[in-house]
Amino acid sequence: MSALQAAQWRYDNAEPDDDSAHGNAVQAWIEHASDRLLAGGDVTVKRSGKPARQVTFEQFAEQLDELAMSCLEGFGASPSALGQLVWSALCSPRDGREVAENLLGRPSAIEALREIADRLVEPLAEDGVIADSEDI
Repeated sequence: MSALQAAQWRYDNAEPDDDSAHGNAVQAWIEHASDRLLAGGDVTVKRSGKPARQVTFEQFAEQLDELAMSCLEGFGASPSALGQLVWSALCSPRDGREVAENLLGRPSAIEALREIADRLVEPLAEDGVIADSEDI
């Protein structure tokens, strides 16, 4: 086998590149960006030579509002769930989590929030990882 044939054989039979490190970086970026939204902040990605892209807390809150309203409109939430949520936020914050879980119809309201945040920031993740590496 000539050197050229051997090189061609190695090329043809090469294993695919290990992409797990990149996939892990993207997932970590999504989690970090979601945490920023859950903390009430905005997520901005600015790459060299490209316009900034952003997901704002306002957009996150709008998506959460849509979820809450859909739950109120027929998915089994108590008819007084929104009123209870306002009351608990103002008068009994320690009861707020239970009321939010009742409104969203889920045992873990924070899971629902994280799913919304993840969905919003996911389109920015690839550029976010690249932008972070450009900053280094």
